[in-house]
Amino acid sequence: TEYGFSQLRFWHPSIRFADLNSVIGPADARPMLVGPFNTYDPQFGLPEMLELARETGTVPWIVLPTTWSAQEIHDLMEYLGGPVTSTYGAIRAADGHPGSWFDDLPAIRFEAGNESWNSTFYPNAYMPFEGYFSRAENMG
Repeated sequence: TEYGFSQLRFWHPSIRFADLNSVIGPADARPMLVGPFNTYDPQFGLPEMLELARETGTVPWIVLPTTWSAQEIHDLMEYLGGPVTSTYGAIRAADGHPGSWFDDLPAIRFEAGNESWNSTFYPNAYMPFEGYFSRAENMG
């Protein structure tokens, strides 16, 4: 807060290989995410990132793997704001936040992939880049 950041970005190179269930739920049950060049220990997962954003008054910026299906994006939206009687709303409540994150944060930003023009981030890279736009539209 003291540095005046307005956004908090949730991304790590190994997250591009993760599914939603790998970054939510009990921290000790989340798997290590092993990428080609580094490993991500998701003890600081999506619930912790959202709580940090709430505590600091920043807007969370979630980078979505472009390998996620429309169903996975739906599940994320349900996790963020669905009723606690829904599958992912219940997981959110078990993660310590029964209310909707959409109600408790100033905004939530989403980005489809990180540097999707950069072949380093395969399989989330698009060469030629035009395919990225179709993929981003199909995610939601």
